[in-house]
Amino acid sequence: MYKKAFAVVTVFLIFILRRSTLSGYHHNEGRSFHPKNVVQQNATTTKRLNSPAEGTAPKFVASNALHPRVLVYNRVPKCGSSTMIGTLLELSKLNGFTHLHSSNYNNIWMNRTMLEYMTTGWLEVSKSMRFSFDRHLLFFEVQRFKEGEVAWMNLIREPVERFVSKYYYTQQYQGTTKVRSLEDCLGDADRSQCLPDNINIVLSQITYFCGREPLCMVFGDKWGLQKAKANVEAFFSVVGILEDLPTTFQVLQNVLPDFFTNYEFTFHGTGRIVENRRSEKFRQPISNATKMFLKDYLREEIEFYEYIKRRLYVQAKMITSAADDAY
Repeated sequence: MYKKAFAVVTVFLIFILRRSTLSGYHHNEGRSFHPKNVVQQNATTTKRLNSPAEGTAPKFVASNALHPRVLVYNRVPKCGSSTMIGTLLELSKLNGFTHLHSSNYNNIWMNRTMLEYMTTGWLEVSKSMRFSFDRHLLFFEVQRFKEGEVAWMNLIREPVERFVSKYYYTQQYQGTTKVRSLEDCLGDADRSQCLPDNINIVLSQITYFCGREPLCMVFGDKWGLQKAKANVEAFFSVVGILEDLPTTFQVLQNVLPDFFTNYEFTFHGTGRIVENRRSEKFRQPISNATKMFLKDYLREEIEFYEYIKRRLYVQAKMITSAADDAY
């Protein structure tokens, strides 16, 4: 049985890591800075320390996927994915599931044929094991599975902080010996030079939740914002925030117990962050004026972040209330 499962996982991984590189979404270069101008390890040997009860659904769980066979983490860049992936890898050993990691970091948009291949692979693997899967990937509605067999989760970050972090992260990989400060770059008349190509995918956390529709690719679009919120409510069991990992993991443990039970026994479950310090030496502080400018520029992103934060804290409050009622 294990040999067969291993063979299926191997074939699936080869597909994910090789075939999926054939498809990607590409934007034209040279856009204006303002958003209105943008056209827009198999773990089978370790016993669980605390086994979640099967078939029980706490009242605070809106999703039907309490015990999913597949957990999809469509990770957003520069939002603590190293921390979350490390946690999932540790928990796979404690809780007896498998974590599949995709090293494809560039092609987040996949055509329907590629999505069909990928979900077919998920279905085959899920027949022999419960697993989690991570990749930079736009949300899409999963077909072929029964209701409750697939759950989505994610982790996002305060938008201004993420913007600054992403800028210096990009700067360090441009091959220059001297990194230009964000403050100076934003002072230019042509502020588009402060942004890498593919403006909306790099900047927008909303895009990862909105999905594949054309308006999801328009940075700052109001419809895209509302669509992202609707998808979160309908399909995402938990979306955490990097600024509050303890609450994020508390909710994950209660809403997705098959995957996140025992998180307190992991290094990452303590709330510590695996920081990418490679760009920190280049980073410079920004002025209040620049911060206010970015808050206005990222206003839809900030609205989405605040919505996610409220939703997370409502989930946490309901978990605490349910625990109090049990006593």
